[in-house]
Amino acid sequence: GAEGREGVFRMYPISYAVYGEYLRPNPLPKVYDFSPYSPGKMSKFTTHASRGGVRYGPLEEYKYQDDYSRSYFAVTRRKGGWDCMRHYEILASGSIPFFLNLSSLPNNTMTTFPRTLVQHAMSLPGISFDREEGVGRIDHRVFDHARYFFLLRQIQIWVAEHMTTRALAMRLLQTM
Repeated sequence: GAEGREGVFRMYPISYAVYGEYLRPNPLPKVYDFSPYSPGKMSKFTTHASRGGVRYGPLEEYKYQDDYSRSYFAVTRRKGGWDCMRHYEILASGSIPFFLNLSSLPNNTMTTFPRTLVQHAMSLPGISFDREEGVGRIDHRVFDHARYFFLLRQIQIWVAEHMTTRALAMRLLQTM
């Protein structure tokens, strides 16, 4: 249980979670190396590919998620804190987060995040990312597509088993 010695309580890490209904077991065909949206560059609902031309409306969340789903990777990073829903939106949509400074993630933070699988995917041959410009590219001549889709599938399984609201509730109940 959560209680240790009398009057002393243990603390357990908790993370955000995604609704299981948001998971896409079959992502859309990949057309973007990196998602058109990049955090910190523009407002959340403007794609950098369009340079301000197209905006997602308040009822067009599916278009935002579709852009993630059509992307091999989607850039994300620590902002106010390490954990945020953007990481979960990327994973649920069927893309792999390209997590800037992932090596700096503290051990007891985002404990359900598939850190090792994401690190493997980010280190596949052919991937380049210009931090100055905030732009990533994939050289598809050397990129290991089979390995990417294997890792993506492993990540999807992990997310379904560990990062949904149901999984979070079960973990919480087992800890009590």
